[in-house]
Amino acid sequence: MANFDDQVMGLTGLTISGGSSAPSQPELTQFLTDGAKEIINLLPGELKEKAMSITNLYIGNTDTIMDLDGKGEIFYVTRENADSGVYAPCRKINAMYGDLTNDSENIIYGASATDPVYYVESNSSGNSTLFVKPTPTAAQPAKVYHIAYPSVAYNDSAIANFPDEAEYLVPLYGSIKALQSAMGAMQTNTAIDTTALGAVVTELNKVDDIIVEASNKIDAYYTSIGDIDDTTELWDSTNKRFTVIRDALLQAQNLIDNDQPNAAYDAYANLADIDGALSAMDAHLADEEAILTNDPTSGHISDVLGLIHTAVDQAATAADKFIAVDSDSVFGDESTFLTDDSQLARVKDALDNAEKIIDDGANSPTGNAAGDAATYLYTEEDTELLQGTISIASSEISRAQAHLQEWTSIGDMRVKEINAALSEAQGYTQEIQAHLSYAQAYVNAANARRNEGDGRISQLKATLAVASQELQRGNLAIAEINTIISSYRLELEGVPLHLQEASSIIAQAQGYIAEANVRMQRDDQKYKWYDNQYNKLKQDYMQGIQALKGDTAPSRSQQ
Repeated sequence: MANFDDQVMGLTGLTISGGSSAPSQPELTQFLTDGAKEIINLLPGELKEKAMSITNLYIGNTDTIMDLDGKGEIFYVTRENADSGVYAPCRKINAMYGDLTNDSENIIYGASATDPVYYVESNSSGNSTLFVKPTPTAAQPAKVYHIAYPSVAYNDSAIANFPDEAEYLVPLYGSIKALQSAMGAMQTNTAIDTTALGAVVTELNKVDDIIVEASNKIDAYYTSIGDIDDTTELWDSTNKRFTVIRDALLQAQNLIDNDQPNAAYDAYANLADIDGALSAMDAHLADEEAILTNDPTSGHISDVLGLIHTAVDQAATAADKFIAVDSDSVFGDESTFLTDDSQLARVKDALDNAEKIIDDGANSPTGNAAGDAATYLYTEEDTELLQGTISIASSEISRAQAHLQEWTSIGDMRVKEINAALSEAQGYTQEIQAHLSYAQAYVNAANARRNEGDGRISQLKATLAVASQELQRGNLAIAEINTIISSYRLELEGVPLHLQEASSIIAQAQGYIAEANVRMQRDDQKYKWYDNQYNKLKQDYMQGIQALKGDTAPSRSQQ
């Protein structure tokens, strides 16, 4: 026959190991031992006797009483009769009469060698104890016939001092208890409780800590921002940033449209003055344009320009006559410019004679080299002749000057004609200048208005520059306020990261939960199978017990 643990594993599908997992080999040993004990107690009398054992009192020992702890049902007790070697049966009496057994005169409870008794009561240790009266001795020992519960090991294949017809029920009992143990162990599945669900709890605890930290940051932010109107960073008496903003905006508004600090600085007033100056400048320019006319080819100035052109043409015509080869030219081939008697020819002749007289003896009027003035001066040293020669040269020079003056007088008539025409043109030019001066007066007036407008524009720029500085001052205060508020928001910066971390941890926890669910589903399937198998085995076990009680042992096919 197979070992009991093999039978149990075959019936339950469990693995019986020597470790701590349920059911273990030590547990199965206990289940089998308990099963054998229960079965013995349920057996009918004739089958119980197959589990009988004898405990000797005072045979091979000095025990006169028997501790019933661990002992089964007492079948009967015998005591040796008066050293005869014959064991007489002991009658059982109630323990409350135990002390009367020592009274030999008591015909009911008094004990004797031929009429021994036994009873059961607690001894000084508190355990149930069987007493035989008269007390057994080495010569007159006693024997107690009782059930002895066997110890059944997991790897046993048979049970000594146990009815064979009931032995198959022991592994059935062990299988039932093994299934109960396995189902009980499933309530504390380490893979679920400790590994998966423990990890879930660990991760969720982390999430709790993170959420608490994030909540603290949010609470700190709202606490801080709630007190922002009281903080000295914004409202203290020496640096009222909101007041700075308001003052800067008011000052800028005053400069633009409220005649402050002076009406001259009002931007809108300056714009109106600029517009007035530009309008006046436009009017003056219109007047100047009326003088000059819109069409340069028409009007009085254009007419005068035509007269100037005519006069200039006349002067040019007169000037051309100086060189033109006609009767009017002073340079033409006429009597004034003939080779023999022209004024310029005569001038040259007189000047040549004067030169010869002065320093050209070979060509002097006398034809004598010693007749020139230089010879008289350096060679002859004749001052009288020198003075005469110089006098003659002077006369020649005077003649040249006379002929030159004559020629010039002839040319002066042409020059005067030219000058007259140019004078006429100059007069017309002056008339135009007068008109232009009049127009320039309007231009100057327009420029004055423009200068006035420029001054107003400069004034406006100065006003706007100051207003811009005020706005910049307000912007700086706003930036400072934003910086302060941002410093409060720093408390919130980490919240999204905390929540992101919490979400990641929750996702991981959900993975563990999914793992636990899978394990629980598997355990549920196993538990249901164990429970179903438990009911089947229990039914077989109970049927086997009933069969034994009916004195009809079930066949192996029924088992």
